[in-house]
Amino acid sequence: MVGLAASACQLLPASPTTRAPTSPAANMGMTLPAYVSVQGPPPDLPGTATGARPAYFRFPTTLVTAVPQAPGKGGDVTALFYVVTGTPPAPLEQNEACQAVNNQVNANLKVVFVSYADYPARLATILAGNDLPDLFCISVLGSLIQGMPDFMERSCADLTPFLAGDAIKAYPNLANLPSSAWPTTVFNNKIFCIPQVDTNTGPDLLGNGKQLTQVGANFDSFTSVDDFSRIAKQLTDPGNHWAIGSNILTCVIKVFRTPNDWRQSGGKLTKDIETEEYRAAVAYLRSLWDAGVIWPDTPAATVNTLAQNFYAGRYTFWPNLFLSYTGAWDGTSAQDRNFDMQALIPFGHDGRR
Repeated sequence: MVGLAASACQLLPASPTTRAPTSPAANMGMTLPAYVSVQGPPPDLPGTATGARPAYFRFPTTLVTAVPQAPGKGGDVTALFYVVTGTPPAPLEQNEACQAVNNQVNANLKVVFVSYADYPARLATILAGNDLPDLFCISVLGSLIQGMPDFMERSCADLTPFLAGDAIKAYPNLANLPSSAWPTTVFNNKIFCIPQVDTNTGPDLLGNGKQLTQVGANFDSFTSVDDFSRIAKQLTDPGNHWAIGSNILTCVIKVFRTPNDWRQSGGKLTKDIETEEYRAAVAYLRSLWDAGVIWPDTPAATVNTLAQNFYAGRYTFWPNLFLSYTGAWDGTSAQDRNFDMQALIPFGHDGRR
């Protein structure tokens, strides 16, 4: 078995039958995997080796086959993953989508999905019983596993000979991962993990287009905080419906042009929370709370609760990252085909974009 890890990654549990291919990387010491961009459909905005992903303004009309033949050999592959929002999908026997994936990869993927809240307990049980699946997901930045380097050495496969340096070129899709993704996969000077790389832009303020239309607004109706406050009050029906679910400070600080973590001026660094822009953003968020346009249960709500209430239309706006967009689309459209979920067009607090 094998296990993968990185800041949210998969682990490959170690197996006595795991053998590394002969490659220069196996004898030259550990170096991070090389970056080789996949030659796919030409993007409208090219990516970079430092982590910027290629961008497309529309779905490509000319597609490229990334893997010429099925990678699997017909055997079983066990895996454990979590679902952040929504409910876990149906088991393989009842899931036609997972069955179709298995046919295409020529492997019997036995994937167990659990909710994000239940994942730590499930993983702890598996580790205690030394019953590791072939693949599982952890965060090397968290504390799900104590003594991470020792755990990697003891229980997970050393991927260094397969992936370090130019060896990764045998796996072009992995070589397409940006160089910035790999440092967190290294423990004791060895690669034990495959990083999870997402286009993690945002957070954006996702919204219910149907509800906006009902008050004569749309996703481009906001040009200042005065506009936002006015429409938020129109969307709110105290006790029944609110304009906002969750803490939207991460969105509001962008509206007030707060520096991205740090500001450098004249050779001096200033943290974002020390700036006047940040203070103004916090004051404005407090004004929204005082106006009663934020769902009052927000402070105690879980991620899943916030998501489900947004899908159900209990409030109009909900902040989330771009990587959650597809899941949110599925969740909202399942509740209401006319939900029309989109992201709010960015605006400045003073009327300037």
